Amino acid sequence: YTIQGTSQPLLIVDGVPIQGEYFNSINPDDIERMDVLKDASAAAIYGAQAASGVIVITTKKGKAGQSNLTITENYQSQTLKRPFKMANSTEWLKFQRLSNPSFAVTETPVNQYDTTRSTDWWDAVINHNSPTENLGISYTGGSEKSQYAMSLSYTDAHANTKVGDWKRVTGRITGDFRINDWLKFGGSLAPRYETWINTPVDFLGLLTTDPMTSPYI
Repeated sequence: YTIQGTSQPLLIVDGVPIQGEYFNSINPDDIERMDVLKDASAAAIYGAQAASGVIVITTKKGKAGQSNLTITENYQSQTLKRPFKMANSTEWLKFQRLSNPSFAVTETPVNQYDTTRSTDWWDAVINHNSPTENLGISYTGGSEKSQYAMSLSYTDAHANTKVGDWKRVTGRITGDFRINDWLKFGGSLAPRYETWINTPVDFLGLLTTDPMTSPYI
């Protein structure tokens, strides 16, 4: 934990420091090499800001005499396992009356209870499958005097809940140019665009909500 109030490691991308919380803004397919520095070796190079360690990332660069076009597509899906079977309305009322024989259902303008209805809150809120799709295209090339690399990626990740989504588009353009034997310069541009919808779910509240309540008010 640093005196700046953060435990995030220092992130160095192609020699440029960025905040560690932006690690997910980097397209994994752009990474050529990743090194982790910690303890005295990190502090000796980067000072106090490296108290939580340093992650050094080198992105892919063009190579003289080589041209490569790469297209990638990755699809995966995850499933949140149901912890137990949810009680229906009859079972829930029976359990409540076993613990409190005088238990009675009280309706309000908001809670319109229906003992003939059974809401399975797990099915009502949780997705059976939550897919994540990654698409990417990159091109590298160069000559003895100039090398370049370009990439574009798109990620679409759906949450485990009915509400929740994250989309990200990243790009990266890098170039190195040699004017003569003693003059060389380079640069990089890495735009990023993200949108997300947070998941407003209290899982403990979800699992303890009575099945007579409708998910739609």
